[in-house]
Amino acid sequence: MREDNAITASGILAHGPLAWIDRRAQRVRAWDDAHPGRGKSSYWRCFNLAFVLLACFCVGVYLVNGRAILWRTDGYEQYYPFFAYEGEWLRGIISSLLSGQGLQIPAWQFGLGYGSDVIISIDSIFDPVNLLSALVPVRYSEYLYQVLIIFRLWLAGVGFSLYALKRGRSRFATLLGSLTYAFSISLLEGLVWPGFLVGGVLFPFVLLGVEKVFRHERPYVLVVSLAVLLAASYYFAYMILILLVAYCVVRVVQIEHGFVLRPFLGWTARIGGGVLLAALLSCAALVPSVLEVLSLSRATTTETTQSLLYSFTYYLDVVPGLVGSYSVGSDCNVGYGAAAFVSCVLLYLSGKGRRALKVALVAMTAMLLIPAVGSALNGFNYATNRWVFAYAMLVAYVVSVMAEDIGQIDLRRVLSVLGVTAVLAAWIFLIPRERTEENVASLLAIVLVVALLLVAGSNFRVRRAVLVLGVLGSLCLNMFYFIDANEGGWAATSLPIGSVYQRFVGDSPLNAVAQVDDDSFWRYDVDPARWSSTTDSYRIPRNGSLLFGLNGYTFYSSVYNSSIDRFQTELGLNDDGINFSYRNLEGRAVLEELLGTKYYLVPDDGGEDHRLRVRQPRLHHHGRRAFLHRLPG
Repeated sequence: MREDNAITASGILAHGPLAWIDRRAQRVRAWDDAHPGRGKSSYWRCFNLAFVLLACFCVGVYLVNGRAILWRTDGYEQYYPFFAYEGEWLRGIISSLLSGQGLQIPAWQFGLGYGSDVIISIDSIFDPVNLLSALVPVRYSEYLYQVLIIFRLWLAGVGFSLYALKRGRSRFATLLGSLTYAFSISLLEGLVWPGFLVGGVLFPFVLLGVEKVFRHERPYVLVVSLAVLLAASYYFAYMILILLVAYCVVRVVQIEHGFVLRPFLGWTARIGGGVLLAALLSCAALVPSVLEVLSLSRATTTETTQSLLYSFTYYLDVVPGLVGSYSVGSDCNVGYGAAAFVSCVLLYLSGKGRRALKVALVAMTAMLLIPAVGSALNGFNYATNRWVFAYAMLVAYVVSVMAEDIGQIDLRRVLSVLGVTAVLAAWIFLIPRERTEENVASLLAIVLVVALLLVAGSNFRVRRAVLVLGVLGSLCLNMFYFIDANEGGWAATSLPIGSVYQRFVGDSPLNAVAQVDDDSFWRYDVDPARWSSTTDSYRIPRNGSLLFGLNGYTFYSSVYNSSIDRFQTELGLNDDGINFSYRNLEGRAVLEELLGTKYYLVPDDGGEDHRLRVRQPRLHHHGRRAFLHRLPG
């Protein structure tokens, strides 16, 4: 029962202006119930406003640091050039159609390493959000790239909202859960690796589609979301389908009030049929990608050994990290804020109900702590928990569930939360490595939320305001520590604002190669000594040839040609320790001749670092090494 209804029943508002206000509020609620469409529109206005506020804070931290939302490694050398090239690629296809040449889809690009299949090597090419890259020229693509990262977070919030509303959560509770999900640290990893947001964005839509099937509605949402997922990322599709099996089993048991074979087989046929149809719709993109991945030694190696447990420090750090932020594997973090912590504790103080939600939270937390789970969800390769977007969605759903009980939280439960907080405080202050500024700030945020709940007492409206401030404040706190350069955040390793295109294209030494007037097919290579320093002005990004349309040897992509990998390995060219990245032929004259290198990029005779030219054909010997500047035609 709502708190304001209880107050009216007690007679406090029986007379005077307060009674009139209460009657007006009841009429508004009755009108809302009679006009659900209006209620939905008001929800989306509130969601968009709250999202914009949090997004402005997120972007503002980058701006204060003078940095772009673009990491100088993967973002600069892989995601950005692929995004910009896809825009060029799409515009070329559209241009051929409009000019009457018919549908012409360039399928091969010599600018990708030794030459590679565009659709397979650029594994983000079927991400539907990246289709918007065709809207702007390459010069401005860095700005659209950053805007679309925030847009993906918005889509994740929209997906969670639709799912939670379908599950019967109130608009207020859904709003808090959607913000917790969209701005959790697990999804904010997308600021660094945008490709990892594919799972976070589509997972809520997949679950929404399943819920529609359970309600005997059309399976369109399930089929479309799974088809997009399978086409955009076989990697995240693999782990989501595994998690989907567990989710469906739990939901069928809930719906049928136990395990009954005949209904279970019926639901399996309905949902399995949707999955099969989605696979058929996406097979043109899915099958080539899967076949290529299965040929990779990186994906099929059996040499990976897995320990039974993570390191001792992992378990020490993950406890406070669930509130603040902590890496639970390569390229994945947890961190959900003070309000989420309070909600999860209150869940286990809420009595005997919500058994499935309690078990799910315990089970998925245990999954974070077992390396074998991370390995299994990573294709039985090394242990990593890139499935944390699913954990983030569960925590956010707990927030939405407990937000509906805000009027029923009594003093005993608030004090119990304070007791659990005291245990966390002891954990942080008694273990020296956990006594960090971020952990202490997260702890203070929890104490502040609990204290405000105590001060609010039985006032329903004040409690709701406390919960809103707790969600917004703790999310902003986590974003600050996750991003700010002075706090060791990602802004420290991001590129300066507006510098990306100029670095990649405008100031690139490859401009000297691009000016060569030669209509024949030729390749170029670069002086390997100039790769030693990341600050060197001769630095050419991996995939640097892509936007110039040049044929070189630079390459950086998770999907690579296994034959080239063997070639590089047997010749000792993989000096980086990663077989999906290479830059040059190390100046080996024999290889340059065999592979068709015609031009060699070296510093200018004047020794000025900002000037480069292509040398005339002759061999220059330096000690025992021969560097070929240009091969005879």
